[in-house]
Amino acid sequence: MRIGVLSTTYPRDASDAAGRFVKDLADALAERGHDLEVLFAEDRTIAHPTLDGAVRLSPLRYAWPRALERSFYGGGVFENLSRDPLALFGLASFPWSLAHAARRKSAQMDALISHFLVPSGWIAAGIALPQIAIAHSADLYLLERLPGRRQIARRIDERARLLFVSEQARARFERVLGRGLRMAPIISPMGVREVPYVERQEARRLLSLADDDLVLVSLGRLVPIKGHASVIDAIAGLDDVRYVIGGAGPESENLEVRARATGVDLRLLGALDSVGKAQLFAAADVFVHPSLVLEGGRTEGVPVALMEALAEGLPTIATRAGGIASYFKADSEQLRLVPPGDVAALREAIVAWLRGRRVSRSRFRPSVHPVPRAEELALQLEEALSALVSIGRT
Repeated sequence: MRIGVLSTTYPRDASDAAGRFVKDLADALAERGHDLEVLFAEDRTIAHPTLDGAVRLSPLRYAWPRALERSFYGGGVFENLSRDPLALFGLASFPWSLAHAARRKSAQMDALISHFLVPSGWIAAGIALPQIAIAHSADLYLLERLPGRRQIARRIDERARLLFVSEQARARFERVLGRGLRMAPIISPMGVREVPYVERQEARRLLSLADDDLVLVSLGRLVPIKGHASVIDAIAGLDDVRYVIGGAGPESENLEVRARATGVDLRLLGALDSVGKAQLFAAADVFVHPSLVLEGGRTEGVPVALMEALAEGLPTIATRAGGIASYFKADSEQLRLVPPGDVAALREAIVAWLRGRRVSRSRFRPSVHPVPRAEELALQLEEALSALVSIGRT
């Protein structure tokens, strides 16, 4: 099947988190023998390749002059807009560029997959091809605030079968839609890829961590919604605790200043490729994903990093924010949930986990929580698209 993928971003290198789940799903579909082409916003500062393994890439120019291409990558759309008002120009012009390219290439496509309902799902809805529209979280937040949002939602629903990363995301969309969905949706977080194996002792040596250190880790962009500052506050005063974060972003300096002020041993590793991610997980005692609910109600969906940590068998602490609260109904032997922004509850959960880690450093094998793999999700979407193609409509 010839599948066009519409997205706002695509990873620029092996350590780039931007659009990582777009790549993982595209790779998994290509491995099943499908012909994939991804259309996405270019990063004007680099020369994008036209091929990533078996997946063809079409980076799109989206602002004139190019100096106005400031909307995507880095901290993400909302963080970019908050720091640079000129990012709005590219955000307004990108839908036109994506629509023009998608319509031009649609004759060579059998089906479409769009990541993010706006703008990608809305653009795809104007093309007469079988399609799946994937709703994440930031796109729903934007859709809920757009003028004409009900008309946009109904246009997408009339053309596509939808995939939501959680039931909460589905409920949010249906509130905008004003009725039930036309077709039964797919409910699944983005699938994860297997992480390379690294011995714990070797990982700690590479990261300059002692064997008896108590190591908390997080993985993700350094932006406010990830809540890393709350972990620093929660572990202030705890002896022998190291907090190691894999990721890059505009909050790095603020996190370092906060750690120095509170006496926390913080280590920022920068953006990690798959090997670096494997070392981070192997060195960890506990994984923490302290996602927040920002002012205005913006939350995350079901973060891929959280799912990867669970798949690796790591004891995990996360907050009941956004899609996390919807997908994980309660605490388990492997996962402890705390209210978002509650530093005291986060500290209590961390202390409880770390106290146990001094005695046992075993992992949960297999993971207590079933974690969808990218390969499994690719098969599910293949079957869904094949059914849509076979009936010649959506």
